[in-house]
Amino acid sequence: MGAYFSLWDVVSGNFIGDFDNGQAAIQLAADLIAGYGQAYADRIELSWTSAKEETQLIATGPALVALVSGPALKRPYRVRTVAMRRHRHPARERIAS
Repeated sequence: MGAYFSLWDVVSGNFIGDFDNGQAAIQLAADLIAGYGQAYADRIELSWTSAKEETQLIATGPALVALVSGPALKRPYRVRTVAMRRHRHPARERIAS
């Protein structure tokens, strides 16, 4: 499997979706935040998983609001691994086992 972006509801542990490109993931996050309000951003996280299955958090909470409100929707999203921390989502770990 190749690299992909994911959205999770971290409060419920529910998977929202996987995306081949970051722009589609950011657009859905923007739609969810617009529909449910900015506080909803505290419930969801956007992450990127490499082809080697290493997952990195991109944004959640206020950082996600800033990402979906900024110029990210106007240009293709590129993963910058230097600024991200490795992250394994507990719900994904339960699914894999």
